[in-house]
This record gives sequence, C-alpha cells and structure tokens, in this order.
Amino acid sequence: MCGPLQAVAQPQKGGAHRVKADEEIVVYSDLFARWKDTRWFVETEVRLPTWMFWAADENLEVRVPAFQVRTVLACEKYARIGRRRIEVFCHLEDVGLQAVTMEARPHVSQPILDEMREKLSGAALKLQVRDNGRVTNIGLRDTPEQRNRRERQINEAMRMILSRLVVGFDMKLRRANFLRTGQWVENRTALLSMPSTTLSPASGLIVHQLNGFEGHVVVQTKGEGQIMDDQGVTYKVDLNGVSIYDQDEGYMTERVWSLVGIRTADSYMTYGTMMGDYGHFGRLRMLGDDEQVDVGPTQEVRMQGRVRRRDKKHVEQLPLWVPLDHNQQAPTSHRRGGPLAMPPKPSKPSKSAETDAPLSERGTGASASSDESR
Repeated sequence: MCGPLQAVAQPQKGGAHRVKADEEIVVYSDLFARWKDTRWFVETEVRLPTWMFWAADENLEVRVPAFQVRTVLACEKYARIGRRRIEVFCHLEDVGLQAVTMEARPHVSQPILDEMREKLSGAALKLQVRDNGRVTNIGLRDTPEQRNRRERQINEAMRMILSRLVVGFDMKLRRANFLRTGQWVENRTALLSMPSTTLSPASGLIVHQLNGFEGHVVVQTKGEGQIMDDQGVTYKVDLNGVSIYDQDEGYMTERVWSLVGIRTADSYMTYGTMMGDYGHFGRLRMLGDDEQVDVGPTQEVRMQGRVRRRDKKHVEQLPLWVPLDHNQQAPTSHRRGGPLAMPPKPSKPSKSAETDAPLSERGTGASASSDESR
C-alpha cells in the first residue's frame, strides 16, 4: 500500500470523483490484499422454505430444512485472469456441521453428517474475485468424480452449502476501494440468492453507508429485492448488515448479515402453506496467523416446538438449535409431514378460573356477541 497522498488536482468533470485541494486520500497498491495468505472464520445459518437432500455414498439420506456451518478458511491468491480479476483458492482447515432433519433419526443422520464433514474438511474452494470487492464465481477446485445420479446430488448439496460460506465476502466498493464517508448503491450481490440447483433469478437494490465510529471504518448495509427458487416461488427479501474495514489496508476484516425472505402474495395463493419462508444469517472475521477457533460439533439438532408422539423418543434426546443471532427467538418448524411440524398448543383456561370469575365475566361468546348487537 502506498502512503497517504495530498490531493492537489482540482475537481474533474465526466463522473470522476471530486476531491478538495486539501483532502487527504489513500492509494492502495494491491486491491486483492485480503486474499494474500489470510485466514478467516466464517459461520452461517440457513433456514430453507422446504428441504434439501443430504446423503451418504451408500444408502442413507435425510431431508434437511435448516443447517449451520462453521469453518476456518485459509485463502491464497492463485493467478490473475484479467486486468481486474484474479482466481483465489480457499482451503477449509476445519468444519463443523449442525442440521435439523425431517426424519429425526440420529442413527441415520449422524453417519451422513460425519461423512460430509470428512469430505469438506481439507477441500478447497475456487473463487473468482474482482478488484472492487465482488466475488463473481464460486466452485470446488477438485471436483469429485460423478459416476451416477446419487453422487451428482451429493456434490451439488456440498456446492450449495459451500456457496453460503463465501457469499458474505461479496461486497462492492467504490472505485479503487476509496474509504471515504458517504453512500453508494449496489444493484446486485451474491447475498441476494438462495441455495439452488439452478441460477436463482434475483433483483434488488442495496445501499451502503460508510462512517467512522470509535476509530473504526464501519459500513452499514441495507437492501431489499426479490428471489425466485427452483419451484417458481417468489420471496420478498430484506438484507441488513454491518462491516468493518481496515483503513490502512483498504479491505473488509469483519462482517455480519441477516437476510429474511417472505413469500409474496401470489406465492401464497399458488402454494398455500406447503412452502415456508427463507432466512440466511452469518458472520465472518479475519483471524491471526496462529489464532485457533473452535468450529463446534458435527451433529443433528432440534428446533423448538411440539413433537409428534411417535417421534418424541428420538427428538427429545437431540440438543436444541441455537440461532447465530442470540437476540432472536429460536425458530419452530412450519412444515407439514415432519417431526417438528406441529405448532405450539394453545393453553386453555381452567374450569376453576372460570368458576372463580365474577358472574358478569362468565358469559359465553354467543351472549357477548348478542350484547354487542344490541
């Protein structure tokens, strides 16, 4: 990075950024510095509107409506593939998986989770990134051989899981990463997407606001848009996030985000209550060279809510789902046909409470309505 330079040029026309004669600007010599032998801790949580299949190589499979992934990424610049774009490899040093399943059978789900963790640990992501902070392509560096349909489904599930880990890195900055107080607009971002076997159509508008706060460079992000999934269901999404940037190096060192998608009215009319809503939450931060982070256990977990009697024995022994945002209430499953699908049972007033009430308050609903009609 070059040191701070005094801007002596007068404001220019033609869309160039205008600076005052005495304004101090910083010129960064390497706009890809955040990918140069850096380590990152990333944790993400996804709540799907339906479920996705997770499977082992042989015979076992479960339906997963929600999962959490924690990992440590070790990234390095690999090759330049254009004037403003490079290829980056990020190795997964360690991975922790937690998932909710529709079957709620730990003896089935645990072997699948252990096998997926073994495949992900030590794997390498291949990213294409631009000098303005965008992540334009995500894939696996070494794609396993796909000999049949089942192996293709397993690899596709792994790709969708890994994509949720790195979309938080995608954030467009102003030209030359100019960290100056102000606002700018981004029309598309990888965060406005959902796990999909095809390219999920999305549109939206994101506004970033940069300010200084207690010696930090803080960027607040707010946006909204629409996403369509594989089934043709449309979701109205709201994005909120906060990022911290390093003033000296010009790149992001920490970020948290929350994306909530609610079905639009036409989707309710078409699919009724068969489909749920979508949620994606996450945080990432840069690690020191020798810093160690616990990624947590790999296990099946359960959500809050009533459980069907036939599944109670299996579900109650599972640990409880803990949301990444501890200020939010733990979700309850809304899907029909699963072991967690039953909503909380409303409490009924006791007969003793009704008897102890004054005579004027013991009327039935019919008498109350007749009184109102009078």
